[in-house]
Amino acid sequence: MTTTSSTHSLRVDKAISEEENEKKIEKSPGEEEIEDEADDKSQRSHIGSESQSEDENPNKSSMKKQYKNLTEFPLYLKGLLHLEEQDFREALKCFEEAFLMNTQNQKYLLEIGRLKLFLGEQHKAILCFTKVLQMSERNWKAHYWKALAIYLENRNSADSCTLAIDSLVQCPSNFKIPQVLLLASKFCFEKGDIPGAIEALKRVIEMDRNNLDAMHRLGLIYSKTGNDSLAFAIYGQALSTDSSHVPSIIGAGAIIQKNGDLDVALNKYRIAAFKSNHIAVLWSNIGMCYYGKGKYVAAISCLKRANYLSPSDWQIFYNMALIYESMQQYASAYQYCTAALSMEPANSSVVATLASILEKLTDDENACKAHLKILEVQDEATPLRYLNYAIFEYKRYNASLSRELLRKFYQLWDGGSYEDPFGEVDEMARRLRFAVVEITGEELPERPNEFKTEEGHEGKRNENLILEA
Repeated sequence: MTTTSSTHSLRVDKAISEEENEKKIEKSPGEEEIEDEADDKSQRSHIGSESQSEDENPNKSSMKKQYKNLTEFPLYLKGLLHLEEQDFREALKCFEEAFLMNTQNQKYLLEIGRLKLFLGEQHKAILCFTKVLQMSERNWKAHYWKALAIYLENRNSADSCTLAIDSLVQCPSNFKIPQVLLLASKFCFEKGDIPGAIEALKRVIEMDRNNLDAMHRLGLIYSKTGNDSLAFAIYGQALSTDSSHVPSIIGAGAIIQKNGDLDVALNKYRIAAFKSNHIAVLWSNIGMCYYGKGKYVAAISCLKRANYLSPSDWQIFYNMALIYESMQQYASAYQYCTAALSMEPANSSVVATLASILEKLTDDENACKAHLKILEVQDEATPLRYLNYAIFEYKRYNASLSRELLRKFYQLWDGGSYEDPFGEVDEMARRLRFAVVEITGEELPERPNEFKTEEGHEGKRNENLILEA
């Protein structure tokens, strides 16, 4: 027997046992004979001619008319088969017919709601899940899918995650279910409640020490919030449970890559590629490792494979733009950067890279528009955007505007926590300041943390700051 057949048989056995438990009704001998006959005919109808239409298989339609509400179970089985084959519309028809025969069956209504959600009918799905909850308030699956449907229906709204979480908390016992906690952590993270997301994932791990999905998500949150040491520890815990867990291998490799140990990171990625080589993030990270080693052709090859696996990932296009810019192929860099910008128009890093590429293409007019757009992007106000714009305006002999931008740069740079381990940013700003003051004859306000170096140049005290990558 093939794997598909065994899977179907398991589904059938499970469904039969559930149906027998739910329907404990005493029947007369005559009714049992009729139902046995219906079951025999339905099995011959569905197994012997599964792919036939009703016109080609008259036994099926005649069986429906003869035995009426005794045929709901074959419809449920056929719906499961269509669901296994991902034929959602046919599966929906089967479950709807089964539900019309037994309107008190929560299982059918739950499947109808899920299929409507898969087909993009979120509002109708919410109505189905609400009806299930009216039958059984403690049905955690209905709460789970209803919250997901609410989130998808309002995904363009800022309150989508809040509405979904409000739906989940209507039944406090839901938060004893790991799947519900995982969904709640996703909503909390997207709405910016990082502590709430971390707490939910920690509770999942307490319930199930072997839940690799929760460990991986917790590691990702730690990594995105700058806690690389905690993220690396969580990935290590996941790999101690399953040394072949590919997402944890990639996560650990990404942290190693971020710290500059490219060879060790490549060894990690090699292990992950041996286990599963069809992950776009994996090939993107490998490509950027080769980029860091100066092997641009190998990097482009890896990134093109990543783009084939995930054509709509803006980060892959952005990485390609960086590599082509390093190779001084500015036209190709411009194409990939604009592709990334069309997918992520509010990302300041992409706009800044586009401005740099346009400068090198000597398109000053559009480069100026790009710099202005960076200042309009509503994300974290980083000082480097002002420094880059100030340098650009100085090159255009606009010293007064450059001076004003440099002043804003110093306000953010001195008032925030930014790291400059090699002193490159401070040195560039110092040289620009000296040039601007010499041209305009106007001194910039004194910086509170400046001091005189041995050579008499202005410097900045080392304050263990973090520089934007």
